[in-house]
Amino acid sequence: MVVIDMDNFKHINDKYGHDVGDIVLQNIAQTILSCVRKTDAVIRYGGDEFVIIFFNIPADIFEKKLEKIRFSIDCITIDDYPELHMSVSIGGAYGIGTPKKLFKLADNMMYQSKNTKNKVSICFLDEKECITDNV
Repeated sequence: MVVIDMDNFKHINDKYGHDVGDIVLQNIAQTILSCVRKTDAVIRYGGDEFVIIFFNIPADIFEKKLEKIRFSIDCITIDDYPELHMSVSIGGAYGIGTPKKLFKLADNMMYQSKNTKNKVSICFLDEKECITDNV
């Protein structure tokens, strides 16, 4: 399970307005969808957060997917607002557990990523250790 939160989204809404904020969210959602398989579930959770549920994915591919999502969002440009830069903080929980447990771990990892911003942090349950990937 993965929790993604936009970095500095309030600033975009405050400076450019909610219409531009909506365009940003649509671009981020489309980018996330382009990085996952059709069998994975992408859910908008709250204003600027997304949850992804991956099914039957190897750990190394899981890690690469999260980094691809982070990088792809980092590269988004919006024609009418080229000065806008978007980034996300991503938390992942990999392993077997209840949805509630996986969500809580992924959310905690996302908050760990938020400390730096534009970062991926993953907890691998089978290793009983959480790792962070510095970006």
